Formats: sequence, C-alpha cells, structure tokens
Amino acid sequence: PVSVPGTTTRAALVVPAAGSGERLGLGIPKALADLGGRPMLAVTVSRLLEAAAFEDVVVLAPPDALDRFAEALAPLDARIRVLPGGSTRQQSVALGTAALALGIDVACVHDAARPLVAAATVRQVIEAAAMGGAATAASRPADSVRAEAEPQSTALGDALAQLGDRPLEQRPDGVVVVSDGVVNAGRDPVAAARALGVPVHT
Repeated sequence: PVSVPGTTTRAALVVPAAGSGERLGLGIPKALADLGGRPMLAVTVSRLLEAAAFEDVVVLAPPDALDRFAEALAPLDARIRVLPGGSTRQQSVALGTAALALGIDVACVHDAARPLVAAATVRQVIEAAAMGGAATAASRPADSVRAEAEPQSTALGDALAQLGDRPLEQRPDGVVVVSDGVVNAGRDPVAAARALGVPVHT
C-alpha cells in the first residue's frame, strides 16, 4: 500500500493523548478541550489523516476516558484504535508503538495537543524517516531573548523583562519559556511574566 505519494512506505500513526489537562482547569482531559467546536483530538487526528494514508492508527487515552475518546474520533475513521495510555508521554508512546500492526516501516508519533501541523510537514517527516531511519520536525523561533548571569544561575525574570521593555508594536503575542527550571538570579519571573500582559507558556 502507498502511504505517501510516490513511495511504498507503510506508515502508522501513534497519538499520545493521555494528558489529564489539570493545568488547563477545564475538568476534562486536555485532548478533549474544545477547538473551534470540535474536540482538539479530533482536529489533530483529522489533519494527520488528511496528510498521509496511515495503515494503522493508535490513540493513547486516559484509561478512565476510553469511551469518550472513541466517541470523539468515531466520525473520522472506524479503524482508529483507542487504547489506555501510560502515566507519562514516554510510556504512552511505548504502549502505542508496541500495539502497531506487523510490517510497519515508519511509526509517526504526534501529540494530540499539536493540532496545527501542516500536511506537508507530516509527509516530509515520514519520507525522511523512511530514508534515514528516523526524523523529527522543528521550526525556528521568530524571536528569542536571553539574560546573561553568573555561572550556575538563571535570570529568567530578566529575560522576560527585556521583552516588556520593547515598544508595544515590537512585543510578542505570546512567549514560550525554555529553562532548566532553576531560577536563582535577577528579577522575579512570575512578576515579569504578568507585566508582559501576554500568554507565557512553560
């Protein structure tokens, strides 16, 4: 079977979706959060199915929400299997790949919480993995800031404050924080994040 146009790669899809969504505060699993009137999980999986003809599709859900996940995915493809996920993403991926059909060449792993992936990106990653054994997708950030501090210290608050010091038209719409998790120098990062007035994701 042709999974990607022009190739004979047999591709399968594994979708880790067992996150509790506790930080969202919605009282439902993260993958079932509403996105334009549909569960985010359904949006993500439908985009992936449009990108490539996967021979097997496994979604890893919270063990106590299997029926709700199956219901959310029912309109898409009857072949989708919803299985219990693990307590961590790594465990869910391991469970999902172990459950795939025999003879699969490439296992495509994509988180349910990443619904905006482009079809071309999915196909390119599958093709690259088929050629080289493994591949991943990444995008270059539009902007970044850093704050120099003493050795063995992290001045996260100072880096965030740099963004707040910019003219309004140059400030970002949101911030993704990449840190070692240790903040022990400079300004209070929580206060600096609040002062920005835009979403700050960690």
